[in-house]
Amino acid sequence: MYVYDEEIEMKDNRRKLMWMEAFSSIGEAVIGIFLPFLIGRAFGLSMVEVILLMSIMQLGLVVSVYPINRLVRALSTQKVISIGMALYSLFFIVLAIAPESRILVAMAAAFYVLSIVFYWPSWHVAFLHSSKDGQRGTFLGNLQMIFVGVNLVAPLLAGFFLDRGWDLGVLVISVTMFLFAILSLRNVELPRQKLSKFSKQWSVFRDDLWKTKHGLGIITEGIQGGTLWFLWPIFLGAALGSFTQMGFVVALAAIAELVSSKFFGKFTDQRSARKVLNLGQWFRSLDIGFRGLLMFFPSLFVASAVTVSAGFLGPIFNISFYSRTCEIAEKSAPRELEWFIAREWVLGTVRFIWMMIAAVAVYFWGEMVLGWFLIAAAVASVGFRRY
Repeated sequence: MYVYDEEIEMKDNRRKLMWMEAFSSIGEAVIGIFLPFLIGRAFGLSMVEVILLMSIMQLGLVVSVYPINRLVRALSTQKVISIGMALYSLFFIVLAIAPESRILVAMAAAFYVLSIVFYWPSWHVAFLHSSKDGQRGTFLGNLQMIFVGVNLVAPLLAGFFLDRGWDLGVLVISVTMFLFAILSLRNVELPRQKLSKFSKQWSVFRDDLWKTKHGLGIITEGIQGGTLWFLWPIFLGAALGSFTQMGFVVALAAIAELVSSKFFGKFTDQRSARKVLNLGQWFRSLDIGFRGLLMFFPSLFVASAVTVSAGFLGPIFNISFYSRTCEIAEKSAPRELEWFIAREWVLGTVRFIWMMIAAVAVYFWGEMVLGWFLIAAAVASVGFRRY
């Protein structure tokens, strides 16, 4: 009877998490690929300065993720996630009102770092406690379809707004959607945080992550995630020179992902995350590497071609990789949160270094040099071989 009740609770949680993801995905999608430009325009920063700022924020994440989560360990995971989304909304509010002020730059950076510190480790725990092996791929496929469906429209709308200087409209839409996401999460049943003293946290990092065969895969994730999340938009913007065209390209990729996400979610459940990842890691390499072609052929046609291919290639990696990550985290039970915090240490450190190097490269050779970072990130896919 207990197993049945637990399954019912998981199913209810998944439904509510999907509603939360629907709202938060709209909030993310209207910002998404335009985040570096919104930061730069809000505070009057060059792209080199924006990359440096994001690099420093990654270092802030590494330093603060454990002590902050330790302070809120008495709260439920649901409440910690809600705080994270509220802080993310405050980050966008500062961008919306910000004149060119160093104090507000620091305030925005603090809100951004804290939003990640609160949100992501706890979101991973929420996902883990609302699904299990044999159903995660399908759940991820459904979440991916929500995100993809949103990307059919939101980037086009945001690009249109930004080309006309209506940055405030984009930020208002985003904040409103995150408030709806917070409301949709209020009845999700999740456990309290389980976070030990630092000595135990360090042992989880050392023994369950760094000394295992999975460490290299997380380093690779840091390189690739940082490249696609922040450097790729800057590179695409330099190649196209139009926010509307950038939004159009993202929408094209979403159409391709909409076709492939559901299929690859079920495919992962039918096989295993590890087996599908053996294929997905090569798809990931092609996905990122093709984008580097824009260095040599900077046009809307080439940008459309490489992002449509990314839409087909991406889901087989994304779904199998995250499913595999959850499998690895479960080995640390009941210390899953500590494993995800250890993972954030590695990701944040790698991204700090990677984006510092990128900022120097852009300073000397311009934004199109980021194409080589995409190619390097593609080659780094070999790091997933033993993940």
